[in-house]
Amino acid sequence: MSTIAKATLDFIPSSRRIDRRRCLQRDHAETLLRRAEYLPEHDRLILVAALHDGRSSAEIACLAQSHPSSIRRRLRTLLKRLGSPRFIFVMRQHEHWPPVRRRIAVACELHGLSSRQAAGALGISLHIVRRHRLVIDALFEHSRKEAAA
Repeated sequence: MSTIAKATLDFIPSSRRIDRRRCLQRDHAETLLRRAEYLPEHDRLILVAALHDGRSSAEIACLAQSHPSSIRRRLRTLLKRLGSPRFIFVMRQHEHWPPVRRRIAVACELHGLSSRQAAGALGISLHIVRRHRLVIDALFEHSRKEAAA
C-alpha cells in the first residue's frame, strides 16, 4: 500500500468523528433509558430529563426544587448503578425467582435500597432480606464464572 493510500485511510474528517461519537453516545443513552424502566419513578424522571430531554442539572434541580450538586450526585449514582453487571443480571433474571426474592432483588439491586430500608418497605425481617441477598450474590457470582468459562 502506498503512503498516499494509507494517509487517505487514516484521515477522517473531524465532522465524521463527531458524528460517530454522538451516535455512540445516543446509543448508550438509549440503552440507559431502557434500563431506567426498572428504577423508581423519581429516579427515572431525573434520567429522562438529563439523557432524553437534554436538560442541565440546574434545570432539573429547579424543577425538582433541589440543589444542582444534589442532582449531579444522584445522576452519577444512577448511571453507575445502571451500568453495573449486578443491575443487568438482576434486571434479566429476577422474573424467574420466587416472589419474596424477586421483591427483595427489585428493592435492593434495582431501586438501590439498603437491606434495612428494603426490610421496612417490604414488611419482612432484616434476616430474611440478608438471606435472600446472599442467594442473589451467589447466583450472580455463579453466572459470572459461567460467562468467564
